[in-house]
Amino acid sequence: ALPIYYSDLVVQLILNVPSSNAPYLIDNLSFSGAPPPTDCSTGSPFTLVVTGEETLDPEFVENMRCTFFTVYPDLVARFNPSAPTTVGMHFVEEDTYPAWAIGSDTYYSIPYMVSSPLGTDVVTHEIMHVIQGGYVSDVPGWYIEGSADYVRDVYGIRNVEAGWSIPSGYGPGQHYRQGYGETAAFFQWIDATYRRNQAPVVDAVDDLARSGSYSDGTWQSLTGYDIQTLWSQYSGGQAPLPATSGVRFFQHSNYEGEASYLGVGSYDVADLIARGVLNDWVASIQIPTGFTVT
Repeated sequence: ALPIYYSDLVVQLILNVPSSNAPYLIDNLSFSGAPPPTDCSTGSPFTLVVTGEETLDPEFVENMRCTFFTVYPDLVARFNPSAPTTVGMHFVEEDTYPAWAIGSDTYYSIPYMVSSPLGTDVVTHEIMHVIQGGYVSDVPGWYIEGSADYVRDVYGIRNVEAGWSIPSGYGPGQHYRQGYGETAAFFQWIDATYRRNQAPVVDAVDDLARSGSYSDGTWQSLTGYDIQTLWSQYSGGQAPLPATSGVRFFQHSNYEGEASYLGVGSYDVADLIARGVLNDWVASIQIPTGFTVT
């Protein structure tokens, strides 16, 4: 059973002795046990509002809480001193995604949490999204998710225990637009190759996004190379070279957002991902005269 701690406990002693008005002296009364542990939120300038946790293991929820109070101050200091001081941690029955963030609130799927009792560092990923609030530039989603896993790799408390890690390098079929671990590993390579003795690329892009200065040319200015060339270098030349003409696939409707050309050929899902056309990603297609798409 879990210990229960009280700050105002009253103990009443009942003596089984003959009735008398004489006083009784108890000179060997003792209590055993350890003092209650200090709450991990003690002294923190931040407030965490937790809801929906009633069906979860209290120890698991406490680990989630303490991950927040351990990591969030470091992320605020590093990336965004103006980040929210009150953050929500909401456990919900939704199981479409493991976790997500909206504004200053983070949400965690109860079915996923139950199936991953050591995966408490998902908190580190999601609170990075809270930290990222306030971007002025339209930053690509792959940077948003890749930088959150980059941060989890650095600040995660139980990554090893949970068996969680980012890739050790490029693997066939990967693309930086996948975000998450694949992109985090790419960022680490950029730091080691082109950002030595400089701010990590995640920090640099974060600053530019906050000032409204991020653009497609950011990667050239930070490393001397555009993003496609960097990806080719990271892969050791294994990544397919992007086509420069043909049918063009766009991330957003009305031919907006990031895009990739595909030349004549037949492509399965792995082929598409390796060329930056992700699963469930295409919202509009530009088909030039002479081409057909099935």
